[in-house]
This record gives sequence, structure tokens and C-alpha cells, in this order.
Amino acid sequence: MTQVIVYKSLLYESKEDEPLISRRMATRHGAAALGELVIKGTGYVIDATHLEPGNQWTALVSTRSHWAARRKGLDSVQRS
Repeated sequence: MTQVIVYKSLLYESKEDEPLISRRMATRHGAAALGELVIKGTGYVIDATHLEPGNQWTALVSTRSHWAARRKGLDSVQRS
């Protein structure tokens, strides 16, 4: 089994007119492909089979904890 590191990332939401934490996790390459910024210190090692087939990111997540925390950690953004 191949392991990869995925990260939380920021995306720009035009309706909110501010960056938001994405509901998916992505590799550095995947975040760049999506036009998102990797949030420093959020890396997790996962099995590559958890990525969406043919892509470098996980499926969308929709949880209350995600929405409660989506605006935290914006000061530790690192460009991928």
C-alpha cells in the first residue's frame, strides 16, 4: 500500500469574499491543481486508496466540526 500526505487547504469563495477551509484534503500537488493554498501543520499520512480515483484529493466532507473550524488557522497559510 502506498501512503501519501494530505493537507487541509484554503480556497477562495467568491460568495463569502474571503478564503475558506476546503471540505476536502489534498496532496500539495492536488491543492495546487485545485488553486488552493496548503495550511501549514495540517498534514496527515493516509493510504493512497483514500484519494478519489485518478486525483490527488479526498472526497468532500460535510460535518459540523468542519464548518465550526473553517475560519481558524488562517494565519498559518503556506503556498504550495
